[in-house]
Amino acid sequence: MPQITASDGTTVKSNCISCSLVNGEVKDPYSIIYDGKHFQVRQDFEVPIIGLFVIASKRHIVGFGDFNNAEKSEFIDLLCKLRKGLKKILGIEFTRILHRESVIASKINPSHFHVALMPIDGFGEGKDIGAILVAGKKLKSNEQTIKVKEACEKIKKWLTS
Repeated sequence: MPQITASDGTTVKSNCISCSLVNGEVKDPYSIIYDGKHFQVRQDFEVPIIGLFVIASKRHIVGFGDFNNAEKSEFIDLLCKLRKGLKKILGIEFTRILHRESVIASKINPSHFHVALMPIDGFGEGKDIGAILVAGKKLKSNEQTIKVKEACEKIKKWLTS
């Protein structure tokens, strides 16, 4: 059974972490930022980088090509509003959008479609994504958790306004 360690140190075992998060079986340390018909937005579960948000589908699909029309509409509206909020509310000037279909489709650790908006401000543009994630994991602390939760609340208000 796949295992993941959340940024608050909690270890979770689940056949599908995404299903467990969507269904509320696993407590997300930062809570859900947005809960729509087809997608949820959460702070990255493992890496406490402020503004590292994940947009995840509520059903098992792998990529953009699997979206139905309603999902396409909700996703693009959500992606644009979230990105605008990162800049306007959190002051995050630049991001990378990450999506790896091969990981999502993996038989070892299957997941739902998801993309991550990764801030590159302060982490060095041009750095390898893996290096940024490793650096982000080193941020784990009570102080960082508080800062991330505050950023989550600001974005949650932005997305629901």
